[in-house]
Amino acid sequence: MSVRSRVALGICGIVLTALLMLWAVAVYHVNALVPEAPSKVLEMGERADLGVNYFDSTYDLAPGYKLAVEKARIMTAREYLIGAGVSSSDIKGEEMTESSGADVLVVTLVIANEGTASAEDGTSEVGVSLSRYTIVGADKSKDYQLDEELLGLAYPELAGDTAFALKPGSTYEMDVPFFLSGSPAYLETYDRQHRDPIEGNEFAMLIANSPERIFLKFAAER
Repeated sequence: MSVRSRVALGICGIVLTALLMLWAVAVYHVNALVPEAPSKVLEMGERADLGVNYFDSTYDLAPGYKLAVEKARIMTAREYLIGAGVSSSDIKGEEMTESSGADVLVVTLVIANEGTASAEDGTSEVGVSLSRYTIVGADKSKDYQLDEELLGLAYPELAGDTAFALKPGSTYEMDVPFFLSGSPAYLETYDRQHRDPIEGNEFAMLIANSPERIFLKFAAER
C-alpha cells in the first residue's frame, strides 16, 4: 500500500471516529431531554386505579378497574399446581416432580371492576392483561415474568388467555404465578432441574408506564 493510500485511510478513520462521537453526543442530549415518567409506589393492599395509567397507549386504560396485591408466597411449581387442584392427569400424564428449588413467586391479586362498562354488552373491550406485568426484586438485578404455562393449568377457564374482563360490580381474586425471566418452562422435563429459585422476599410489580410508572410493592412469605 502506498503512503498516499495509508494517509487517505487514516483520514477516513479520523473522520468516521469524529462522526460517531458527534452522533453519540447528539443521542445523549436527545435522551437527556426526554422526561422520565415519575414513579408511584403503592403498598400491599392498596388499590391501583387502572383507568388512569397505562402501558403503551391510552387504549390500555381500564376505567373502573382496581388492582391490589393481597399477599405473596414463594414455592415450587409442584406446590403451586397441587394447591390449585391440578393433578398429573390434568397435564397429559406428565409427572409433577419437584424442581430444584422454590422457583415460583405466587402473587395473590384482587381485581375489581367498580365501573359500569362491560365486555358483554359491548361498552368495553378492556380489562386486565396479566402478561404485561413484570416483577423486580428489591435490588432490581432480576426480573420475573408471568408463568403462562402454570397459570393456564391452574385456571383452565381462561382458555389460555392472559387477559380478561370482569362484570361491573364484581371482584376476582386469583393466585398468579411468576418465574425468573429466562428460566425454562416447568413442563420442559429435561430442563426442570434448571429452573432458578426465587431470591429475596421484597418485590415490586410494575403495572403501568405512563403518565406515571406504577409499582405495587409487597413482601413474599416462604
